[in-house]
Amino acid sequence: MDDSFLKLFDLISTACGVYILYSYVKLRMVGRLFPSSLLIPNGRQPKDCLDEEGYIRYIRPRLLVIGVAITVLGLAMLADGTFYQLSQGLAMGLIGLALAFLVWYGVCSARANRRYW
Repeated sequence: MDDSFLKLFDLISTACGVYILYSYVKLRMVGRLFPSSLLIPNGRQPKDCLDEEGYIRYIRPRLLVIGVAITVLGLAMLADGTFYQLSQGLAMGLIGLALAFLVWYGVCSARANRRYW
């Protein structure tokens, strides 16, 4: 596979992590829900939330964890090959770790959607 394609994927992953962190910071500063596909289930509005404060308390730390994890893993993969060369096994392990974090957040988000929406 072309190395530039992989670097583009790593850059997109890092940008997604930064966007998640931005959503975390905005949620913390505003203190209420705002339109965001990370926070609001598809087809719902912020006003539809049954317990907005409870939902924010539940989802905010999980946003921080997934945001930091995806950003750090994206930066590590972006740095791979630029500054140093990871072994193939370690690189695949980082990708697996990122996928594990995404699955974990998906499960948490589904639970929150059932409970608060």
